Amino acid sequence: MDFEALKTRLHEFNALREGDELQEGIVDRIEPEFSDSWPAGIDPRLHIALRNAGHRRPYKHQAQAIELALKGHDVVLESPTASGKTLAFAVPLLNALLLNPDAHALLIYPMNALSFDQAEKFRELAEPLGITVEEYHGGVTDKRKREKIRKNPPRILISSPEYINQPYLGWRNIHWYPNGFLPNLRFLVIDEMHLYHGYFGSNMSLLVRRFFRYLHNLSAFSQLFLATATCANPDQHAKDLTGRDVKLVQARDALRPKRNFLFVKPSISEDEYWKQFRQRIEKTVLGILEHDKRVLIFCPTIRFLSAVFDNCQRELDERKWNKELLAEYHSNLNSEKKEKTQQKIRSGEHQVVLTTNALEVGIDIGGLDGIVLAGFPSSLMSAWQQIGRAGRNWESDAFVLFFASDDPYDRFFASSIGKFLDKPLDKLVVNSENEQLIERHVDSLLDEADYYSLQPKDEEIVGHAFYCAAQTEFERLTDRERSRRRRRQRRGGRNSPQQKLSEMGLRGDKRRSFDLVDEEYVTIWQNVPDIWRFRHAYQDAILTLSGQRYCVIETRTGRKENKVLLEEERRNYRTEALFHPPYININDTYDSREYGEFELSYGEVDITLKFDGWTLIDENSDTAIDKGGDPDYHERDKLHAFWIEFGDTYRNHAGIYSLLQILRVGTWPVVPADRFDTSTHARPDEDRIFICENYSGGIGIAKDIFETWDEALIEGVKVAKRQCCEIGCPDCIKPAKSWDAGSADIDKRAGIALAEQLLAAYHQAT
Repeated sequence: MDFEALKTRLHEFNALREGDELQEGIVDRIEPEFSDSWPAGIDPRLHIALRNAGHRRPYKHQAQAIELALKGHDVVLESPTASGKTLAFAVPLLNALLLNPDAHALLIYPMNALSFDQAEKFRELAEPLGITVEEYHGGVTDKRKREKIRKNPPRILISSPEYINQPYLGWRNIHWYPNGFLPNLRFLVIDEMHLYHGYFGSNMSLLVRRFFRYLHNLSAFSQLFLATATCANPDQHAKDLTGRDVKLVQARDALRPKRNFLFVKPSISEDEYWKQFRQRIEKTVLGILEHDKRVLIFCPTIRFLSAVFDNCQRELDERKWNKELLAEYHSNLNSEKKEKTQQKIRSGEHQVVLTTNALEVGIDIGGLDGIVLAGFPSSLMSAWQQIGRAGRNWESDAFVLFFASDDPYDRFFASSIGKFLDKPLDKLVVNSENEQLIERHVDSLLDEADYYSLQPKDEEIVGHAFYCAAQTEFERLTDRERSRRRRRQRRGGRNSPQQKLSEMGLRGDKRRSFDLVDEEYVTIWQNVPDIWRFRHAYQDAILTLSGQRYCVIETRTGRKENKVLLEEERRNYRTEALFHPPYININDTYDSREYGEFELSYGEVDITLKFDGWTLIDENSDTAIDKGGDPDYHERDKLHAFWIEFGDTYRNHAGIYSLLQILRVGTWPVVPADRFDTSTHARPDEDRIFICENYSGGIGIAKDIFETWDEALIEGVKVAKRQCCEIGCPDCIKPAKSWDAGSADIDKRAGIALAEQLLAAYHQAT
């Protein structure tokens, strides 16, 4: 691919312009190494199927993983995107099913689009062997097909994490035990393991332990295979996630396509930033189409995507170009449309596809020339996953084009491409001892034990904390209550504890997170934590999302979903909220370290936030024209937090607020967390600053910050020093929209000085 020619074409279409800040980088190709032959022990029928499918011999890392799995070991394979992870677990899985005609296998994928993609791959190998493959998840809406699967399950079933909980465990006695599927489950695959971290991963860790305990009590031996592309601690994370020891096969640097990177900080006026930013992406679409390249363009929101798609379709009409060359793909499309779009992407009928993170993970689209990131994704891990969609056919170079938005993280990476390319992979954490999450899973665990006492062997499977919580709850129940709950099981899973758990949500607490939707109920932002909603999306708030102003007209809470309803705000107004300083009470300190007059800790806190009303500002005159707000509006929660307490020398130091923002900015590239996972708090009357997790009970972020705060602070200082202004700015430490510290409080020079004093005290003490 002639990358220089592509850049020239983008300049011709005004996607790239004079005044833009450009940074380039190259990641060179690493050629894969092949094994001489397939490992011993593979059934001859599978040998023939592999040869007929064009798989003459495996890569070395594939052969190593297959050999370990054939010997009966649980395996975790870490290797780059497009390195053949699917084949590595398909071979031992199919071999196990050939050796045992009654055996079944279950493959778990985190996204339905990925399930469809993998089902097609498996059918190519499995169907010539007489092994059936079906999908069974929320995207399969045909009731007759679902009933047929339950009555006569296929040898290989592809599903989602939610379906382990409900229906496999919730309906186990009604559907999945009588049909022989669960008693004969021989092989379990958990692909894209890196997506199971934080809140979702902690839920998944408890769910997998429940599943293994149930299978063990059926005397069903299920071998485990996990796969991941972007994870710095794959063996430890696999054990934390499943509770089982695994054999690691690591091929992180075994093979890699060549990729050309171009990071762009566009020269755009601030008054209409998002409109002009969107137009840059539209020009990029046209330039790529004219240059005849196959590309995925990752957009920040569905609304942004739809605007780009509609405008480009009109432009294609005017140019009389084939409109089929451009497609859209996002979560609001129905399953049939998604499948057709995926098929046309693979066939090349769709040349450029505008997508959200719905196509981020694992979709095998050979022949893609490049990736465009319209704004930086929610995490570094997501960025590498999106980049990994291109360069999967090993026949040509690929390119990555990143347009930075006006977000400080975007601007930082646009100016520091080396920092992005050289950063190590994230270490992932889950917390299977989260008390709040265990409390949610306990009823399901007891239900799956038929409300009898757990056995000592169960503790080895589910873990000590989960086991003790279940035993405590079991002893609390009377014999009569246990008998009543056993009778309830016979009526099926509609009112089961598994169903209630599903309604709460495994990926994000549905009772504690909200979707922001417009007048037509189109989702603008998804799974926004309640604390963010409290701070920014209060009643009558005017907020800007992806360049569009909205006014909050209503908040709806219900059993299955929470929504914040927005309408477009056409006036040039904004609201400024006032909040009482948060009252934070430290419940428990888990660990603490002192460095001179600085004490750093992490633990559990009680936090109470109280709303004090809003002021409506006319931005044309910058004057207040109205006031309002509910004085009883408040929020309380127990959260895990990291905090710093300052000694007398630093009491009322001008850099305290700034230090908090510097640390916040630096934490994001160091600690594996998405942007909504934490919030910052500072009290003017107490010389303490806090970074709190946004999920009750903790998911490991506060502990991670406690262990890596010095790295995060160093990163934050580097960002802050890039500009010489006195206060925060879009290129450095622009403050989070905080109620207790505005831009006037962010004295960046003082914050940098305070950060350096803290780091000096740390180095002197260590």
